[in-house]
Amino acid sequence: MKKLYLIMLLMLACFSASGNEGIVIGSGNAYTDELPISMDVRYSISQQIYTAEEIGIGECLIHEIGFRAINSSGAEQKRKFAIYLVHTDQKEATDWLPYTEDDKVYDGEKSFETDDWTLIMLNKRFHYNGKDNLAVIVVDNTNSKGGYYVWACDELFCNSLFNTSNEQPITQSSKPSPLWSDYRNQIYLYTEDLNAYWIPFMKDGDWSLSQQLYT
Repeated sequence: MKKLYLIMLLMLACFSASGNEGIVIGSGNAYTDELPISMDVRYSISQQIYTAEEIGIGECLIHEIGFRAINSSGAEQKRKFAIYLVHTDQKEATDWLPYTEDDKVYDGEKSFETDDWTLIMLNKRFHYNGKDNLAVIVVDNTNSKGGYYVWACDELFCNSLFNTSNEQPITQSSKPSPLWSDYRNQIYLYTEDLNAYWIPFMKDGDWSLSQQLYT
């Protein structure tokens, strides 16, 4: 007769950094005021691509993204925007990539730091497959003009896309024609090893409960 042993693990522990990794892609002193958000207009959209080789850690969960502002004027500014993450085989943008509500990983308001990184905790973790390149699409629909912001970039001649509007909000069905930029933001990705995420405890909370069966 088989004996069944039930082991219940009560993990009352603080958040552990095991299996987590922060990645910064990009360096140097290049800058732009167009990506990821044009602060001095009411609405804007941008699309930037980061390669699997640059990300470099294989399959994972992405649950935080950061952008760095430099030489920005005035105080912190709050913007209302959405972020979409999309797998793609493109290395350089040739046109707007299609995206859906399922691709939305953040939708909310955030105050951006001046002369520092602003980290954005995603509403929904993105399951990155570790093979494709990653398109980061930011749609800002604040409906008000802010101050002048300059963002840290690489100058890679990578053909990022952007455009702005002061007339109407930007949606999937009403995007303006793309304008090309030779720049791409320096970006921070906070990732979680997919295999380390679930068991024995989830690492995005202060407390968790797990149950495992061994025969």
